[in-house]
Amino acid sequence: MEQAQAVSVVGRTELTVRDEANALVANCLRNNDLFEELHSGAWSPLLEDASLSRITDDEMKKLMIEVSARLAYLLALKATDPAAYAAQIDWNRRSYTSRWERRAVTVDLGKVGSRHCASCDASLYDPRWEFCPLCGASTTGSVRLPAFPAFMKNAANRIATSWQHTPGVDGFVFDGADGGQMAFWSVERDAVTAEHVHEFDEWFLVVEGSYTVTLNGNEVRVGAGQEYFIPKGTKIAGRVQAGTRTIHAFGGRRAVREVKS
Repeated sequence: MEQAQAVSVVGRTELTVRDEANALVANCLRNNDLFEELHSGAWSPLLEDASLSRITDDEMKKLMIEVSARLAYLLALKATDPAAYAAQIDWNRRSYTSRWERRAVTVDLGKVGSRHCASCDASLYDPRWEFCPLCGASTTGSVRLPAFPAFMKNAANRIATSWQHTPGVDGFVFDGADGGQMAFWSVERDAVTAEHVHEFDEWFLVVEGSYTVTLNGNEVRVGAGQEYFIPKGTKIAGRVQAGTRTIHAFGGRRAVREVKS
């Protein structure tokens, strides 16, 4: 089985079957609401009790049916539209799996909860892992801060409420010499981002939490440690989890500061 992981995909010598399998797993599981719900909670000591079930029979059935259906769709796409399938696999690799394990065929779980990713809090069962298998963040020497440092949250740079597209967020903006801006947001509660369009490009990084963006009607979940580029003219909406922190760069003027009386 170990040797099979390194076999090249037909017509794609730079891509192994393990790379393709990783992309399929990411696509089928990361797009499944139940899977996201099951792994998004905090670790509990109860998880170490082997006599307790971690998932119900109905949840397992739901997960297997929905993942199988998603996989069937992708396999049908591979057979009917190879170019579209290849584009989908490449997108998942860029977005999620570029740092995933490419050779190991099993993992010793060890003690549940003994070590956690500093970015997304996922359990890191194998001490040899240098990157988190969930979000891709480095697991060596990283420190997780509970909030942005105070110097980044000077009241003079606070974004005016009228310029916020998402309720319940606290944001701060900094200006570039070229007219672009950098902004930092912290989310106080689960919220929905109203649809809007920028006349300039946007890049953002999720430092903590999760942001599901809707781009021209298509949903993309961006988790802790992941980044995304949004071209100008894209219709942007979405939903964000409480506790999420993000850093954004804009190719133009995105926000205005509060006016102090």
